[in-house]
Amino acid sequence: MARPKKKTGGASAADNTELTGQEVRFCRHFADHGKITQAVKDAGYTFGSENTYTQHGRKLLRNAQILAQIQDFREAVREAARVTVETVARGLARDAEADRTAILGPDGEVLPPSQWPAAVKAVITGIEVEELVEWQRDPETGKRKKVAVGQKWKIRTSPRTEARKLLGQWLGMFKADGGDGGAEKLVKIITGVDTGKM
Repeated sequence: MARPKKKTGGASAADNTELTGQEVRFCRHFADHGKITQAVKDAGYTFGSENTYTQHGRKLLRNAQILAQIQDFREAVREAARVTVETVARGLARDAEADRTAILGPDGEVLPPSQWPAAVKAVITGIEVEELVEWQRDPETGKRKKVAVGQKWKIRTSPRTEARKLLGQWLGMFKADGGDGGAEKLVKIITGVDTGKM
């Protein structure tokens, strides 16, 4: 990813040119593991000695564009990790707490799927609908025929107990001493509010 040309006070003349492919690879590898010499090698540079690899890496790290690109890579990694963690936490919490009865009407009948809450739809893993029929006599012809009298729904959802167990273990809520160290973590992840600072 090339960055716009810019001048930064104290930066070298190389800062005014676009980064090469090797320089971008150096940034990516250095952002990944933070090892100068190894990042230079991983980027595809070829030198005769370890010392030269290190010297070249230090030279690259004096370039403002290089530093900015490294920061961009690190920010992207942090953002990806944050989204992944939040997605997992929210998914487990949803599976654990979604009210499965919200798909039922006041008389216990299954509501049309268009009326199901999004939180419940997300935990449904399978649906089977069986038409219920009865044999009835046709008053006009006197013959027996099958008449639909309703539907039988089989709706499978993700297991609530398993979701709660996984969520608790993942957050460290279950400890040998009986403590609940993860409760605050859960609130922070799901709501974005750090209860420890309230």
